[in-house]
Amino acid sequence: MSIKKIFAAFAAAAVMMIPAASVSVSSAEALPAKAFISGQIGSTTVSSADKATPGSIVADIDGDAQYQAEWVVNDGGASSLTFLALSIPNVTRDSYPNIAVNITEVYIDGVKQNYVMSSNAVNTAKYEAGKDPETRVYLYDGIDGTNVADLPQTTAITKSIKVIFSVTGTGKYGTSNIQSNLIMPAETTATTASPLIEYITAPTKTSVSTVPSSTTGDGGVAAVAITGLAVTAGIGVLSKVKFKKKK
Repeated sequence: MSIKKIFAAFAAAAVMMIPAASVSVSSAEALPAKAFISGQIGSTTVSSADKATPGSIVADIDGDAQYQAEWVVNDGGASSLTFLALSIPNVTRDSYPNIAVNITEVYIDGVKQNYVMSSNAVNTAKYEAGKDPETRVYLYDGIDGTNVADLPQTTAITKSIKVIFSVTGTGKYGTSNIQSNLIMPAETTATTASPLIEYITAPTKTSVSTVPSSTTGDGGVAAVAITGLAVTAGIGVLSKVKFKKKK
């Protein structure tokens, strides 16, 4: 075989391998992804993560964890809502069949709201022309026709709105941007922790630092983290008592 024929054969093989390679790498693998609060507050519209207002929190979603996202208001805010949602582009049930996103807490101007996420608030495969597909959790919808009003239309936002939410079903552990990942392992139960918490409450009060509200946005979240530390300390104390040798 001539040199020209050998090179031609290699070139043909390379061309044939290109489609195979593109098929073997899943284009649906979207993690890490950005999660942000989208919608309209006052005269400001946020439709993508790169348009989030200065000072806002855009969460990096890299797996199953608890996260926070925040919209910091820079234009005076609004006295009523038109459209507001949590958006996670390129993460849908088409990519991750078991994906689930659940907003557990909402803070407006630093105040925790009486919020409960309704069953129809989540769309795990939202497609719009000219935009990446996304998972969307509506807080108030006056545009898409879902009639979700988990926040009242008359809600005023003058400083910020923050949401605490969990993501599950990605098939991997994520890195929370709230102090620590608060999704507990399956083998951990409240019944085993409660006596330990009661036992070591007094000794650990001075050893646990208070988590600043700017980090978690909620004393309740910080309390969970503190409880975890308390349980760990309690196990150590009980171990010492159990294995202490008699003189």
